[in-house]
Amino acid sequence: MIPHQPYSRRDFLQTSLGALAVSTAVPAFGQAPVKLRAAVIGHTGFGDYGNGLDQAAAQHPAIQLVAVADADPAGLQRAKVRLNVPNAYEDYRLMLEKEKPDLVVICPRHTGQHHAMALAALRAGAHICVERPFTTTLVEADEILAVAQAAKRRVAVNYQLRLQPSVQWLLKQAKAGAFGRLVEMQAFGKGGQRAGGEDLAIFAISQFDIMRAFAGDVLFCSATVMTDDRDMVVADARIPADNIGPVAGTALTSEFYFERGIRGTFVTRSTAARTVKKPVDRWSMNIRFMNEVFRINTDLPCELFILKNGEWKSTGRSDEWALTPGAPVVESTPNLLVDSAAPVVVDVVAAIQESREPVVSGTDGVKALEMVMAVYQSTLQEKRIHFPLKTRTHPLAP
Repeated sequence: MIPHQPYSRRDFLQTSLGALAVSTAVPAFGQAPVKLRAAVIGHTGFGDYGNGLDQAAAQHPAIQLVAVADADPAGLQRAKVRLNVPNAYEDYRLMLEKEKPDLVVICPRHTGQHHAMALAALRAGAHICVERPFTTTLVEADEILAVAQAAKRRVAVNYQLRLQPSVQWLLKQAKAGAFGRLVEMQAFGKGGQRAGGEDLAIFAISQFDIMRAFAGDVLFCSATVMTDDRDMVVADARIPADNIGPVAGTALTSEFYFERGIRGTFVTRSTAARTVKKPVDRWSMNIRFMNEVFRINTDLPCELFILKNGEWKSTGRSDEWALTPGAPVVESTPNLLVDSAAPVVVDVVAAIQESREPVVSGTDGVKALEMVMAVYQSTLQEKRIHFPLKTRTHPLAP
């Protein structure tokens, strides 16, 4: 049996991410390494700085962080000190004009700001790395990708779960056929007060990205969204504290079908307990192959478990989850959020240098967002929704 492979913080930052190849620009003899000039956009009090992208960019050896922008003066000064950057701007448009960065890291969690920030950065000639969720509507996302394509700029989205060492290990093994054919994927939300629409938009979207990494594009979706004990209606829509666009519902069940009959499901309910005894039972996904079943803890640290079948007894059979032999095990540290964002920054830098798409690209961001929108379309229209979605506006928009 292959022993567990514990990852220290240094291991995490230096990991090759399984099959993911990363590189830095190789200078000519006697020359200093060429660094990307990067800038950060945050907005204290309105999405802040998200899930560690800003600090991950500041730590990357191939990045020279030249400026930060934040419309809140006090938050701007804190960010300038935290990131140790020479220049600070209250207006990100002015920053883009003056600094002309190669890469812009768009950090606010309030998704409603992403569209304007992304377009401004792309039109200033920069590549972009955007916090999740990507945008509030497919219309916005489509425009960002069109502008990026015309400008030949790269777009990366912070669905960092796909790039965690345990997930990359499982993807690599699955691609090699180590566990037989993929059969089914089950995703479970966090539940609690964010169950329903918030769970769907904020947390499930990363799980949807993982589903696509294993199974490819979605063919169609069927879903039911409930508000308490009745079917959801458009009038139930609300804007949550993190402005990610309209959400609705307190519980939902959704089914996605991929090629070769592969099914993926996502379930979230407000009655689901958020505090449990076993870490393996938290926000998670089950990935079922013909020969093995795995559970990905989609919280941080992102751990990988395998289902061990127990013996049959008079009381039944007791199955248990155990850490997967051979899979990386990442240590929990105070910097885990930043460390978990680091692979996204590492990859977008490599993508720029190698003239390729990031592993989690803008296109991936759009397709995961499509899965969110399909859930609402299916429940409101009471029918199966096929992909790609023809309606690109938000189903809950007035």
